[in-house]
Amino acid sequence: MKTIKTDTKKIVGIAVFASLAFVVALVCQVIPPVAGFLSLDAKDAVIAIASFIYGPASAVIIAFIAALIEFLTISTTGWYGFIMNFASSAVFSLTASLIYKRFRNINGA
Repeated sequence: MKTIKTDTKKIVGIAVFASLAFVVALVCQVIPPVAGFLSLDAKDAVIAIASFIYGPASAVIIAFIAALIEFLTISTTGWYGFIMNFASSAVFSLTASLIYKRFRNINGA
């Protein structure tokens, strides 16, 4: 019975972080691009914090959910933008999570 509570807690945490990442992407969208194509993607910080808490697999799931919601609501780049958004967020958070998993201290973070 204890594993069911733990799994439910983790699923709810993943959902909360995915929605928080979308809200951060929505709010930070008003910041103009640095160059013609570069823009600040602050949701990666939220996904990285979640990856430190829940691990690398959860980071990829959160990146996918946040990119999918962003694609369905505020994105103007289509499928290509969705794939690139997911890939960049997933690779960043996955790398950070794997380093933190190996070195569990402030330097690893």
